[in-house]
Amino acid sequence: MRPEIVDGSSAAALWLAGKYTRCLQRLAREPESAERTVMAARCYERLRRYDEALASLSAAPLPPNGEIALEATALWATCLGAKGDFRAGDAYLARLTETPEQTISPRLRARLRIARASYAWMRGDSIEAESLIATVDHGGDANLLALATFVRSWIRWSRGKTVEQAALLADALEALQRADTPDVGLMARCAHALAAATREYYLPRCASIVSSALERIPWTDDLRVEHFQTVRLSAWSHALQAAYISAIRLLHAARDLAPSPYFGVLSRFDRAWVSRIAGERASFEAEALSAAEIALSLDWTRPAGEESSALLVGAEMLARVDVSIAAALLERHAEAHRRVAHSMALRRDPKIAALRSVAESAVASAKGDVNAARRAAKTAFDLYDGQGAQWRAAWCALMLYRAGCGDEWLAVARTNVAEYPHSFVAAELDRAEGQRATPAGRELTARQREIFDLLRAGETIDGIAGRLLCSRNTVRVHVGAIYRKIGVRSRVELLTRVPG
Repeated sequence: MRPEIVDGSSAAALWLAGKYTRCLQRLAREPESAERTVMAARCYERLRRYDEALASLSAAPLPPNGEIALEATALWATCLGAKGDFRAGDAYLARLTETPEQTISPRLRARLRIARASYAWMRGDSIEAESLIATVDHGGDANLLALATFVRSWIRWSRGKTVEQAALLADALEALQRADTPDVGLMARCAHALAAATREYYLPRCASIVSSALERIPWTDDLRVEHFQTVRLSAWSHALQAAYISAIRLLHAARDLAPSPYFGVLSRFDRAWVSRIAGERASFEAEALSAAEIALSLDWTRPAGEESSALLVGAEMLARVDVSIAAALLERHAEAHRRVAHSMALRRDPKIAALRSVAESAVASAKGDVNAARRAAKTAFDLYDGQGAQWRAAWCALMLYRAGCGDEWLAVARTNVAEYPHSFVAAELDRAEGQRATPAGRELTARQREIFDLLRAGETIDGIAGRLLCSRNTVRVHVGAIYRKIGVRSRVELLTRVPG
């Protein structure tokens, strides 16, 4: 069975092209019908405007039975599941199983099974989702094959198998390329998810596929979230390989694509982070503080997507610049995360919990609460290590080392950063290992070793405070401790006794 060929000017063609707003405008000019109602709900569902999808299904009369009624019922269940209303969603889902499958066309049968699998995934029932998706017969329809593969990829992800998920997403994109009329919105979702995987894991082949998809997909305004996320996540993949010029160019492109002020904040924090790891302290601090000011002026209970992760990124970065701002960002995230739709993987992603723990560790460290900093950093390490997110696990291992948890964490960091030899994590590790190897610095804490090394390099108190993002008084306290441990009374004696 070949994919359905649709008239390029029809509502169905606009939907396949990812032009959902234009599709809704066209439907508004058409006579009222059950088909029009269901197509409008499909547009709203793709736009993640679930309340409007449900309102559309409620406003128009639908037949009590037949294939169009089954499509409407599946949409009811999907949108209710996305909102977390599983009690009502279960009632609609039950109706789908009441109709004998042999009375349904093969194409609709496949679509309904995919819908039921998606609903099971939103409920957290990966076993049911897997059993349903395994029975989908796409009948040669490349779009249906890609949709089933996309759902299967998220089932793998929910079991902690992100590398397997990435392979399935690549398969889905390949299937969509074979479609006579590809589902562009699904292409965008696959590219976004694959870009997220390449940021967390070393997957050079998948990173190449994402770069190709960025050029190939006919992005529309209705796919702006997916376009923005795919571009910025690709920038992170470049930055982790120290390709800072291409990373910055991609981040500038993402800035222009930001679909809302919330995503705009995320884009600003991204640029601040790259400035930080590239050693541009002034640019980093200015961009991060500007982003935080905007973030704290926004109502983060309104968006229901991935935007809230920006608050955690900002909290970690700003902990040593202004701990009160960092703490405020953490507090906003706690409110915002509860609003994330159940259809979003972010809601149950353990890496988000780890990212929050990293931010909490940075805030606790800035406040001088060493035990809290250690606990949060260890929680984050365990989560990232369990997920196989190696560069992030290496970063947490460095945090534990600097919190005084022992030199063995340097070896843990070195193991985890092996596939990212040119990354900012590897550069930080090289510096920490160099400081540890200094004979006079072996009795010092990790932070004191950093300051000791900078003192020998000729840095001033102000310069050290700027490099390490802490106050001048904090540096002075550490310098006094260094002098006492080494047995000197001034920088002159230090440089004389321990020549560079």
